[in-house]
Amino acid sequence: MKWHHSLTRKFTIMNYSKLIKNLKRELIKYPINRDSDKKSYE
Repeated sequence: MKWHHSLTRKFTIMNYSKLIKNLKRELIKYPINRDSDKKSYE
C-alpha cells in the first residue's frame, strides 16, 4: 500500500505535535527536581 507523500507528511506532523504535547504533559506531571539530582551526584 503506497501512501501519498503529502498525506504521510501531514500525518507525521500531526503525530509529532501530539507526541510533544504528551511529553510536555508528562514533564508537568513529573517535574525534574534538579537540586535533588545534584545532591545525589555529589
